[in-house]
Amino acid sequence: MKGTKPYMDVQKMFAPVVNVITSNQTPNLGDMIQFQRVGYQHWGIYVGNGRVIHFTLPDWGETWRRVFAGEPQTATVQFDRLEDVAGTLPYAVCNQFDAEQPPLSPDDIVRRAQSLVGLQLPYDLMRSNCEHFATMMRYGTPQDGQAGWFRFTVNPEFARQIRQRLRERGLLRTVPRPRLTGCPPRTVTRYNRHDEL
Repeated sequence: MKGTKPYMDVQKMFAPVVNVITSNQTPNLGDMIQFQRVGYQHWGIYVGNGRVIHFTLPDWGETWRRVFAGEPQTATVQFDRLEDVAGTLPYAVCNQFDAEQPPLSPDDIVRRAQSLVGLQLPYDLMRSNCEHFATMMRYGTPQDGQAGWFRFTVNPEFARQIRQRLRERGLLRTVPRPRLTGCPPRTVTRYNRHDEL
């Protein structure tokens, strides 16, 4: 039908795969790192010295045991060596949403990610995953990349739990709003303009 948007943009869907094959960019602090897997990408945040922080499931044996037992999945925010996460598969810098939404400062991205190491959160392949975590660290809000191809949206409880932990760690701050004539000053608690959903 003329003028309708296709269900999936195939070119956009394969852009991360092409990126990981062709990119030779050296990671900088706060960059999103894309780890190519068979059929999907895993995501993390580069924090310097060859290390990444990523939201990951326990070993595959435990993951499959939970799936077959009908138990909910839980993933952990981990600090690991880039090479250990990649294994023998390729990886690349892929700040895929920078053109659509300006990222936070590299120091803020790293500080946010570091403050969450060890945090366990419910995991859902389509609604609260590693890409949602990485984009929330870089942009302040979780973005739907891979899961968005299938029209899934982020679980708001996932984002709320991360914001709560950032608030507890003092990484959300009060920023004065512009004063309107005749109105008392107001403030809004947030880390930056990206933290509100």
